[in-house]
Amino acid sequence: MDGGGDFRTLGAVLADGRWELHAWQDSESGHLDPMDRGHTLYLFANPSSRSVLTGSTESELIVAGAISDQPGRPDASPHLWTIDDIGSEPNNGRWTRWPLTPTPDGLTDVASWEVGWWVAGYRNLRPVVYDFDSDVGPSMPMPDTRLDPDHPVVYLADTPIGKSMVLATQSADGPTMWIQEGRDWLRIPAPAGKLSAASRNTDGLFTLIDGALWFRPLPGAGC
Repeated sequence: MDGGGDFRTLGAVLADGRWELHAWQDSESGHLDPMDRGHTLYLFANPSSRSVLTGSTESELIVAGAISDQPGRPDASPHLWTIDDIGSEPNNGRWTRWPLTPTPDGLTDVASWEVGWWVAGYRNLRPVVYDFDSDVGPSMPMPDTRLDPDHPVVYLADTPIGKSMVLATQSADGPTMWIQEGRDWLRIPAPAGKLSAASRNTDGLFTLIDGALWFRPLPGAGC
C-alpha cells in the first residue's frame, strides 16, 4: 500500500495458534522496518482481503475487521484501527482504535486518499458509511434499502472528493448502484447475481457480479 509517501505493507502471522497483524514500512536502507512497536493486534478470522480491510493515507495505515488488541475472545462488533508512519508523534509505533457510531454488525469496504478515509458496512441489514475525511467518523445519510441477509455487502464504488459518492449494495432485491444527490440517492439496478466489487470512473459504472464484469454508462453529466 502506498498513500503517496513510503511503501507500507500488512501481514498476518500465526503465533501460538492466533493470527497476529503486523505492519512494515520501507526504509532508506531498502529494508522493511516494523511499524507496530506497541501492543499487538489479533485477527479473529482467516486472513483474506475480505476479513482484513485496508487503506492508506499520506501518513498512516488503516485496517478494519474482526480485529482486537486483546488475544482472548473477540468483541461482537468489528473494529477500525490506524497506525502512523515510523517516527510520527505522538502515536509512534502504537495502533489507535477509532470509534464507529452507531456500532456496525459488519464492515465490508474501506476507501482512502491522501488525507482521509471512509468505511462501509451494515447494521440491522441496512448500509452504513463512516466519514473520516471531512469529520471524525459520523455515519452518513444512506439509501433506504434492505440488504441481502446472505450477502450483506456495501462497497464504496467512488468517494466524494469533488464529486458525488457512489455505493454498490447487495440489496434484498439484487445488486444495486447508488449515486448520492445531496441527501437523496439515485438508484441504478444492476444485473442479478452475487456482487463482489464495484467502481466508477469517468466512463461509467463497473460491477463484478458472479465473476462477470458489467459496465453501464453514467446516467447523466455531473454525476
